[in-house]
Amino acid sequence: MALPELTLDKIRGLMMGLAVGDALGAVYDDPSSNFGAYSGYLQGSFERVIKNKGMYSVAAGTLTDVTDLAMQNARGLLQNRQFPWQRSATINRYMTWTNSSNSLFLPLDMVNNFKGIKTEKAYIDRYDKEEALGFDYNKWSITSTTLPRNVPLAIIKENTYPVEDAKLTHHHPLVYEITMLWVDALRLAMWDVDPKAIIDNMYTVSSDIMVRNTIEAGISGEEFSIDGPYKTDCYVSLYVLCRCIHADIQTLEAANDFIVTSFPGADMRYITSMVSAFYGASLGYDSINLEEKTSFNIQTVRNQGHQSSIHDFDDVCSKLHLYYA
Repeated sequence: MALPELTLDKIRGLMMGLAVGDALGAVYDDPSSNFGAYSGYLQGSFERVIKNKGMYSVAAGTLTDVTDLAMQNARGLLQNRQFPWQRSATINRYMTWTNSSNSLFLPLDMVNNFKGIKTEKAYIDRYDKEEALGFDYNKWSITSTTLPRNVPLAIIKENTYPVEDAKLTHHHPLVYEITMLWVDALRLAMWDVDPKAIIDNMYTVSSDIMVRNTIEAGISGEEFSIDGPYKTDCYVSLYVLCRCIHADIQTLEAANDFIVTSFPGADMRYITSMVSAFYGASLGYDSINLEEKTSFNIQTVRNQGHQSSIHDFDDVCSKLHLYYA
């Protein structure tokens, strides 16, 4: 069966779904934000406490590193269609972003690998030094920070690039596998594959027992703790997506309602951004932009969000469609 054309509507849905989930999740990402009961609306500012820096007021609809880094990779895809992901260019983009970003949401993995260095050689030296000390399996990071930044790579038909990107900041094979599976799932969603079939495919393709156990738990509705030290682990958003799909949740809005109310204490902006990217890819921009809560929509994010990340959103999505459809 021939696959359907990759439409601009699906590309915009993928990227804007990510942004909406990011903006909503950021509000509930920090238990100390004192934002109040969940309403599903992007209204009012909230407070974020930064260690050693104090408390900051954050405007509603603010985007975080989740969208910033995804847009870095989206722009990277436009540099060379023959080599859409290039290691050297990506290192330099991440290095520049980490050292120039004024975001209140700066992921530790980016700081540890790129903060304070100015050249690719300095990055490699830092990486090699850590590798020479020996990667302790029990201390390897399995955080979910690789997932949203790789969302744009779903637009191209190649699964090695997300793995190579993940290796820039992580050293755990579980992270590589889940990053690849997530990107492939987003691609299939843009091709209108049934969401339950996508989950089944992820289970079949996976070679990791942790991934398979996570999918089984999500499908069965089994509950397990995703608070405390586990809340940032890369398999959490996969588990939540499986819960949403097998609960037959049909809309991006309903999925976010379910996530925020069902998983308090989780690493919220990473979960809501990834699940929202999936729903945006599956439903398309036109559908998610017409959802009921008009204060929780794309226009709110674009008006009130971090404009340096998304001011050229339409231009980037249009070019991605032109290059890769």
